[in-house]
Amino acid sequence: MIDFSHDILKVAYTDANKTHVEITMGNPEDKKLYVHFLPCTEENPDWQDLLTRVSIDQIEEMTKTHFEGLQKIHEEELVDFAKKNGLIYDPAQYTPNSKLNIDYIFNLPETEVGIDFLFELKLRVFDIEQIVQSDNQEWKKKIRDSNSPIEVMYWAGKFLYE
Repeated sequence: MIDFSHDILKVAYTDANKTHVEITMGNPEDKKLYVHFLPCTEENPDWQDLLTRVSIDQIEEMTKTHFEGLQKIHEEELVDFAKKNGLIYDPAQYTPNSKLNIDYIFNLPETEVGIDFLFELKLRVFDIEQIVQSDNQEWKKKIRDSNSPIEVMYWAGKFLYE
């Protein structure tokens, strides 16, 4: 049996079918939180006891609030991850020379910028009509395996001029 002598802070369904709830209770005296999970069945005396203290509508509202909070936390973590990994374009931090520089063709930096430059070059080369229509898988593999922009352009040139 659950000790309902503590203050009920939150009750939220844990699944879409509303078969279980998570109850969070607190005790101001010992400053502890108590969490209980219980099935929402008519036969469960703890469920029946809970319903005398909290209505179904209140549980619905607390569940909605709980999951909105979780979604907000998840979105913030996702944005932080994307920013840390350069997956979000921030115009305030972009300068034309930060990503594209003609010098990279001859001297590719050994940084994320260099990797991105080479990857973008390969993507653009594979958009060239003659390469798209070609059945020469050996040369396409050479482009994919290229380690420098010059090497990518060499193999792309073979498609265009041979």
